Amino acid sequence: MQYTKKKERLALAAGCGIALALILFAVFAKFGDSSPSVSTGYKAVLARKELLARMRLQLLKSVEMEKSAVMALANPKSVEYANQSRVASAAVDQDLAALRSLVDNGFMANEKKLFEEFAVCWMELGKVDQITLLRTVANANLRAAVLSRGRGEESMHRFEKALASIHASSAGSPDAGQVAVQASRALIAALKIFNLHTPYIIEVNSAEMGLIETRIHAEEQVASQSLAALEELSGNEKAEEIAQAKASFAEFVDVTSQVMQLSRQNSDIASLMLSLEKKRIIAAQCDDILTALEETINHKTSEATR
Repeated sequence: MQYTKKKERLALAAGCGIALALILFAVFAKFGDSSPSVSTGYKAVLARKELLARMRLQLLKSVEMEKSAVMALANPKSVEYANQSRVASAAVDQDLAALRSLVDNGFMANEKKLFEEFAVCWMELGKVDQITLLRTVANANLRAAVLSRGRGEESMHRFEKALASIHASSAGSPDAGQVAVQASRALIAALKIFNLHTPYIIEVNSAEMGLIETRIHAEEQVASQSLAALEELSGNEKAEEIAQAKASFAEFVDVTSQVMQLSRQNSDIASLMLSLEKKRIIAAQCDDILTALEETINHKTSEATR
């Protein structure tokens, strides 16, 4: 009898314990950290952190690809790197739009402030980027250098060869000395012009470029006068050789004119200066803002999990 009553008391105590456990479970299920609202909030924080991490990565990639485009020595590579930079920037734009949709959903005042600061910084960077990449793929300075070392050098060789032929054919004639002097003057003037191509191509100061242009035109005048003197000295006997010399020099003058026109655009130099100066500063500012926003969200997350 006593044994039966003892079993009944134990069963009652166990039942009470189970009931209490069920009540506590219900309370925790309703008000605990695993509630839908807490879970949803935590997922939103994780989504923001993931977006920020991706944005920083694509921002750095955009800067690196743009730098590669500026430094590339061939136009196809410049275009390829420029396109990769634009793709990375577009990815930042996409994530920025996604992040903006979350700003009013759980963002604190300081987080919203940092977000708006980044949006302004990114817009400014985009303006600089557009100018830089357009100038980079134009490759005006590179094209000028290729033209100078290609057609420019070839026409110079033909000009030199034609003058050498005129000089050689005049050997023993009464005017041989004068022919040698005028041929030398013409060749030296042309070589001076050719040597001015490179400093002109890489010059960024407009006034300095103007001074080089003045020197180039002065040497063109010297060469033209010498060719006219050679034509007068040689007469009809060397008409064909004189014509070849004049044609070669005319082509060289045309190449020089194109070199100057391309170099005046200074697209490569200007894009390099923008990339090394203004864009680097703005990109660093944007990255700093993203870092601060990440740290703010990480701090809030750690406080929430304590």
